[in-house]
Amino acid sequence: MLARRIENGHDDIPGWCRRALTLDVIERLGAHGCFWLVFFSTDGVVVHASGSMPGSSRSLSEIVGMGLGDLPSTPAGDERREVFRKILSSPGRDVLVIDVWHGLEVWWFCGVECDGEDHCGVLAIGFRPSEEQQIPGETIVHRLRHVSDPGLLRGLSIGELEVLRLLAMGLSREQMAHEVHRTVKAVERRRTMLGRKLGMENSHMLSLVGLRAGLHRLNEQELEDFWRVNCGGPHRNAPPR
Repeated sequence: MLARRIENGHDDIPGWCRRALTLDVIERLGAHGCFWLVFFSTDGVVVHASGSMPGSSRSLSEIVGMGLGDLPSTPAGDERREVFRKILSSPGRDVLVIDVWHGLEVWWFCGVECDGEDHCGVLAIGFRPSEEQQIPGETIVHRLRHVSDPGLLRGLSIGELEVLRLLAMGLSREQMAHEVHRTVKAVERRRTMLGRKLGMENSHMLSLVGLRAGLHRLNEQELEDFWRVNCGGPHRNAPPR
């Protein structure tokens, strides 16, 4: 496994990082399959990283030495710095940070780790959750308002996002029509137009877009907030793009 390769291959990993690589943390959080690791010092600098993000051929080791302080002073950068401060202020608690990367939902389980000499840092375990992935109890959850990259969702209208969310939830055309207070014919027309816009032929392919982005986990208000912040929408009743 990835953690074992790190543990056996690098003598320069800080002691608190080595302690975290016993796999206990990884297995407890349910990070099955492909995952990646990032270790931060308490001042937010990456001291070690391994693996790669979904769909990327670049190793995360390239970001070693970079820090949260290097992020520009933007809402997205400020939000990430604030989340890091919350993680540091919650030792002994798991913090789940939910992001979207290239249109894919990614989970980062973060926590403060220390060695026997009280040298501490933050371990972030990243992975793609399954559709039914459950959040462990007692976990602090922070869903990033400003996601890294909405991918195919960028530029969609709130109505189009609603179609993707309802398809991801497995609703029939009749159930979707009831949810959005429209006729079945109107819902089917919107689904067809969305499929053409994204170059997808059927509802199954569209539902996968919604599932992979984690839209099925959002309620209506969270979906609207996601659209407003990440897809360029000024208000709910704006005309479709």
